Amino acid sequence: MTARIAIKIKIKIKHKLVVFGYMQVVKFYKKSSFSRNLRSKAVPHTAIISIGSNLGDRRSWLTQATQALAALPETALKCCSSLYESEPVGVAAEHRHKTFLNAVLIVETGLTPQDFSNAIHQIEEQLLRVRATPNQPRSIDIDIIAFDNIISPDPNLTLPHPRAHLRRFVLQPLSEINPKFIIPGQTATVTMLLQALPEKPEVKRISGEL
Repeated sequence: MTARIAIKIKIKIKHKLVVFGYMQVVKFYKKSSFSRNLRSKAVPHTAIISIGSNLGDRRSWLTQATQALAALPETALKCCSSLYESEPVGVAAEHRHKTFLNAVLIVETGLTPQDFSNAIHQIEEQLLRVRATPNQPRSIDIDIIAFDNIISPDPNLTLPHPRAHLRRFVLQPLSEINPKFIIPGQTATVTMLLQALPEKPEVKRISGEL
């Protein structure tokens, strides 16, 4: 059984409509043992995802990323936070005015952590994510904050995200939708972690939703 996902993405860049072809997000499952598991109902895992953008039509990028994640096989979007605007951190002076739009999602998926991560990277590529320079403005940034209660130091996929507990733009939207959640390896809830952080860099909730 071959799992195929077709997602047609229309992106408006500099007033020109660029139509991307169909992306086969899960074609790498074709010869894997995971493809056999698709024939039976998988036990869902819970993943917490942070998405952000500070380039172009930020809300559109976040919406497209959310739709692409929800369209992955054996995956369902369970909850989405409000939108938050945050100051960029660690960027060059010429980019400090390009604030981020952020949100946090909770999804259930039958994919393994590595398969889920691979699919996320493909979505980022389809949404024009460029990684040439660290902390440069980006169309989309998708991070796995936590995947079940897994703790893994694997450099290819470190779980939970090693800096999630220090990021207001992660903790503030996450505390909105799951205030009692405890990031694996931490002892305090996300609400308690948020209260312990300095107020800067500022993160503010804005009107509208994905």
